[in-house]
Amino acid sequence: MFSLRNLLALAAALAFGAAASAAGPVGGPLEKMLPADAEAVAVFNVRQVLGSDLYKKHGSDQVKMALSDPNFKKIVDATGLDPLKDIDSIWLASKINLKAATGPDAVPKDALAVVHGNFDPVKIESAAKDFLKQAGGALNSSKEAGLTVHEATTPGQPAVYFTFPDKTTMLAGFDKAYLVKSSKGEKLNDAMVRALAGYGGKESMYFAGVFTKEIKDQIAAQKGFEKIGPNLDAASAAVTVTDGVALTASIHCADAKTADALKLVAALMLPAIKSQVTSNATVPPYVKDILDGVKLTSEKNSVTVSLNVSADIIDKATKDKP
Repeated sequence: MFSLRNLLALAAALAFGAAASAAGPVGGPLEKMLPADAEAVAVFNVRQVLGSDLYKKHGSDQVKMALSDPNFKKIVDATGLDPLKDIDSIWLASKINLKAATGPDAVPKDALAVVHGNFDPVKIESAAKDFLKQAGGALNSSKEAGLTVHEATTPGQPAVYFTFPDKTTMLAGFDKAYLVKSSKGEKLNDAMVRALAGYGGKESMYFAGVFTKEIKDQIAAQKGFEKIGPNLDAASAAVTVTDGVALTASIHCADAKTADALKLVAALMLPAIKSQVTSNATVPPYVKDILDGVKLTSEKNSVTVSLNVSADIIDKATKDKP
């Protein structure tokens, strides 16, 4: 229950930091239950990662060993939910709040998790009741707009709400009304639609965010970014795992002039970063190979940085581990 809060917060932090290639219709299977006011979205394509050659070669045995823990097996048996078989994808959405909050305000009520897979709602509800009771908490359920919404509470922790619109979808969040409203399938705001335009559905992970006024103002306050900051629109980063790893990070601007200025700044920064990293004697040689493959491109209003980490480089890295 509590890891959900961390994941939602992580999504908000990661998603704004890296976009859409160009404005237009979303290329992939866009989640229909994302909140209309979402400013940061993270997608974890669990099934794609588990099917990749890289996972099978370097991660499968370690994950299976970790999941062989007797306590974990009890949870799988009780819920009927095996994450290696029953989870397909996880979508995390939230508004962006740069101001650190404390107390009740620290709970991200405008955040939501949408999990797709294969669920047994009755079995999960029963298991949740037992686990929460052992922790001194409780599970209460109510009917809301045709949904059975569960409220999970434990002493000293914020309530977590979850529901199953069907046996292949679970929604979870920290505000009941926000969860129910999102379950009805709202129209995403235009900025987030642009931020998700580069999502094609085959990525292992995808992070998208919009540049809010607060973020724009903070960027514009930095020397050299006075004219760039106000004209930033959206950002995204994609990670695709095959036998290697491909990464792209893009920033979409309001106009081509801003994109050109941003590309110039990036073109000046990349060599300096590469020089600083490779001059460190403790940095392995294969890191230089990775940095040599970094590409900076622009198209219309967008600037993109991309790199590929090949299977050979990953093999070298794993062999160099102490």
